[in-house]
Amino acid sequence: MWPVLTCVESAVAISSSNTGKSYGWIIPMLNQLMKNEYAELPDGKNPRCVVLVDYQQEVLKIFEMMSDFVSAAGLEVEITYIVDGLKDLDVAVSLLNGCDILIITPPRLFQLLFSFDSEENLQFINLIRCCHLVIENAHQSLEIFPVEIKAIMQEFLQPQDARMPSKPHLFRKRPFQQVVVISEKWTPFLEDFVAIYLSNTAVMVLSDMAEGMIYSGATMQSSLVTSLHQKVDFVEDICREFREKKKIIFCKDTESGNAVKNGLLSRGENPAYLHEFDCDIFSKHSKIKRFADEKD
Repeated sequence: MWPVLTCVESAVAISSSNTGKSYGWIIPMLNQLMKNEYAELPDGKNPRCVVLVDYQQEVLKIFEMMSDFVSAAGLEVEITYIVDGLKDLDVAVSLLNGCDILIITPPRLFQLLFSFDSEENLQFINLIRCCHLVIENAHQSLEIFPVEIKAIMQEFLQPQDARMPSKPHLFRKRPFQQVVVISEKWTPFLEDFVAIYLSNTAVMVLSDMAEGMIYSGATMQSSLVTSLHQKVDFVEDICREFREKKKIIFCKDTESGNAVKNGLLSRGENPAYLHEFDCDIFSKHSKIKRFADEKD
């Protein structure tokens, strides 16, 4: 995630639960917000980053995670969270004091953006300074709050300041319009969201093999093997059957990976083997290039 986010590209990250997905975007996002690349933003105290979270408990969890990093690193980043139950005055004061990062649920942000007393100009937040929109737990958020997220996305793309309705749109002055979607699954709701808002612009980051196959539309077939020897034989059969096509083989650990690699080598194959203990960046690049250029 780090290289994608630091290039300020929109991204969709899919990984199973308890794999560190949140840390994967929090650290590079905090690093990005510390850069001196926001000087051209409109004046004001509205957030540069908005994080949409599906449940209030998750709002507090993300707030604590980000606050711990900010405190430990001594970063000058202001973080605010809004949950139901806070008094209207406390919400107003918190938002008017300003923040760099706002963590909130989609319905609450929808209410603050669109349900306010226009006669008294009581809109306490807008998105004219928002450069980064993060949707956490998108496999749930997009299904539960489709109307709210659609309205928020439209406002993010073309934001307005309700306190100054006579002024033209200010969205062109933002240096970035980055959308980061974090999900455990590739769902029909996520597929529609990507097609509508991120088509041909988002980088896909998939660490879950099964979800990657669902995303790619690949045909899935299950087979049971009970030993490494059977596993190597099974992989060899696949390589023989699809000899003219490129193959990517995922193994659960380096022991299985070494066994499959050695088995293929003994059968005359020449696999490019990548694993987590391969720290030589040039070796990795050469293996990837060989896979791309040759029929492996």
